[in-house]
Order: sequence, then structure tokens, then C-alpha cells
Amino acid sequence: MKRLILTILLLFMAMAFAQQAATVGGVVQAEEPLPDTVRVGIHVIDLDGRTLLEVASSPLVVGTFSVTTVPLAADQLQPFRGGVIPLPGLGTEYRVSPEGVNFARAVTKVYEDNDGSESWSGPESDVGYLGVASLEGGGFFVLLFVDRDTTLSGRGTDLALQAGWNVFTVQVNEQGGLSFSALSGINNAVLDMFRP
Repeated sequence: MKRLILTILLLFMAMAFAQQAATVGGVVQAEEPLPDTVRVGIHVIDLDGRTLLEVASSPLVVGTFSVTTVPLAADQLQPFRGGVIPLPGLGTEYRVSPEGVNFARAVTKVYEDNDGSESWSGPESDVGYLGVASLEGGGFFVLLFVDRDTTLSGRGTDLALQAGWNVFTVQVNEQGGLSFSALSGINNAVLDMFRP
């Protein structure tokens, strides 16, 4: 029995380590100086954009941040089907393969850590800042977690997502054309924040 439990534990750890982490770094811009208690968090969101959980967070350092994700458990995922959620540049016009992929979607949010816990304490109304998350030079991003290697197909592109976290980006060129990427990290995020 002990050997079975140890084998299951080792398999779980191997799966967790096989999952790709992602790092999002960049700058936070605001109309007013931000307090020292401000943090940038990576938040898993539902279909309506409400925070379900915070995956990781980081304080600001002279207006800059860098946050690295941690793996998600199976019960934090939902089935990933084409057209279920809008993705930057693709909208809902994409296909997901293979069938049976489970996923989570996350965004970066800026909030004040008023209780000193170094994490988001909820509820949604306490996030504190609204804003636009973009890429320096033009474009947008969202984080996607998938439980296996996955392909997104749409708008003439087939994009390979690795098991674990991926930063899905869409860049806009000077002619208005779109290019898509799935990366393990970015360092050119721009979070333009304002008070609601």
C-alpha cells in the first residue's frame, strides 16, 4: 500500500513539473502615483471576467513587475472548446484540438494589498483598479493553462500551446495585420491603470 501511494505521489509530482510555467513582466502606468501596497496578480477568471483565484502575485518595483505562475489542479480547469471564450484577435472563431482538453484563462490585475497578506483577498470589488493590459508596441495578451499539448486553429494560423501555462499574444503591425504567438513568458506588458 505504501508503495502504491508513493508511486501515485511521484506521478503527480512528475506531471506538475512537466507543466510549463509562464512569466509576465512589464510596467504599470497610472495617472497618479500608486501606493506601496499595490501588487500585480495573475488571476484565473470565469467566463464573465470575475476572479476565481490568484495564481501568483508580485509587488511593484519602481513601476515594474514580474510574476511567474504555478501549476493548477485538475479541479480548477474546465473543458476547452472552440468559441467558448473570446481570445484577443481571434474572438470566438477558433478550433481546439485534440478533443478533451481542459483549460483555465487568466489575466493580470492590479490591486492594493491592504491587509498585508501579499495576496489577493477578494471579493471582486476589492481589486481596486481598472485598466487595459497590452503589449508595448501594439498588441494584447491573455494567459491560458491547458492540461495537455493543444493546438488553436483560426484566422489562418495553427498555434501550439504547451501543457501548462502559455502567454497567448496577438501583435498588430503597422498595416493592421495580426500575428499570434504562444509563449512561456513576456517582459513587455503594459498595464494602464486608473481608478473606477
